[in-house]
Amino acid sequence: MAIDGIYNNLGSMMVVHRTTGQDADAGRTASGSEQAQTADGGLARLTDSASLSALSPRLRSTLEDISERGGNVLETLEQNVADLQEGFLDTLSARLDEAGVSLDEKLTLSMDDEGALSVLGDHPDKARIQQTLSGAPELSSAFGELASQSEIIRDIRNLRRVVTARVGAAAYDAVDAVTADGASEGAASAYRVSLKGAMSHFYFGRNA
Repeated sequence: MAIDGIYNNLGSMMVVHRTTGQDADAGRTASGSEQAQTADGGLARLTDSASLSALSPRLRSTLEDISERGGNVLETLEQNVADLQEGFLDTLSARLDEAGVSLDEKLTLSMDDEGALSVLGDHPDKARIQQTLSGAPELSSAFGELASQSEIIRDIRNLRRVVTARVGAAAYDAVDAVTADGASEGAASAYRVSLKGAMSHFYFGRNA
């Protein structure tokens, strides 16, 4: 199953329909007693209709459908990421060796706004590293694929964690746990790799 298809299936159930301006104007003309009734029971009805327990069966069904039609999607994506990480590190190491760059100092890379791999922060060989990266577009291409597939893995795991949690307090706890470990930062996070010596670490980090 195509990656775009995964996002489309999951995204289709996340659509929130908001009140139009016309509906809002009509609501403001309601009488005081009608408004009081809405205040008393409207929120409870809204909570029931928009509860996670009502949505969970559809989410579960979609996750199962994704797995059935695409094989084990998570396993495939995880293997892709493992292979890409290994190939990326091998190529990056070879390129940096050719440029005479040492990894004695910690080096962190991420994608810039133009979709090119760039050095984050200060590094003694920053200019030389950036020149090396610019001359190896295959590194940026591989890293972009790593970021995309890693984000899908993260999102599916987080969705499953919330859906399988008990509805109510436990579901909120699951969401809090995801946020606490930085896994659901979404647009506020960026995929990165840090290297020092023989050690490397791929992760999502918060944008400054």
